[in-house]
Amino acid sequence: MRSINDIKLDRSPVVFLGSCASMYNIIESCEAANRGVIGIYDPDYSGELYGLPVLTDDVFHFHHEFEFFVATGWNPGRHPVTVRNNQKRDQLIDLMHQKGLVGATLVHPTCVISPQARMGRNVRIGAMSMITAGAEIHDDVNIKEQCYISHGVRVGRDSIVQLKATITGDVHVGEHAWIGVNSTIIHRGATARAMTIGNRVLIHPSVTVMQSLPDDAVASIRDQSRSRVF
Repeated sequence: MRSINDIKLDRSPVVFLGSCASMYNIIESCEAANRGVIGIYDPDYSGELYGLPVLTDDVFHFHHEFEFFVATGWNPGRHPVTVRNNQKRDQLIDLMHQKGLVGATLVHPTCVISPQARMGRNVRIGAMSMITAGAEIHDDVNIKEQCYISHGVRVGRDSIVQLKATITGDVHVGEHAWIGVNSTIIHRGATARAMTIGNRVLIHPSVTVMQSLPDDAVASIRDQSRSRVF
């Protein structure tokens, strides 16, 4: 885990592993942070993608010169294309570990991040997001634009925090969780015990969560309207 001060020293060019619909945002984050982009490694394509060259296995012969970022995302949907992309992301993360590739941490320069926050590798923090002191963002996490992550929050490996989501208080988010657009997770502060959002939890857009959720839980607007708040 590293601080933003360490991450700002990163200047190695970036190779993307796979791609996604948000590629132009990811590329712009690199360019804004003065990180060169070499291209995209994706065995399913050739030629050019998103204005970048599609690279072959030869790029791994020079892996010590670059950092790598798994751009293929994942989604909780069950459409066959979604399932295929989810599997592809897992395969690309495994490839990083097998080949000993160094994961890039991509932070847009418009973000406000405390030097006391800690971030792992293969992490992206989107434009205009804020992460305060004491927060921990683990490996393979994708935090989209305009998010707020406060002190005491831990976001577990390979979780996704979507656009304008807020997580505040002593909240521990598990691995492979999906936090929807404009959703809010708030620790009520009535207890010193951390609030936990379990592994593989799905929180739908615009839902407010104020209590712990177990592994594999789904929090939806419909359920929230019945119980007022989770």
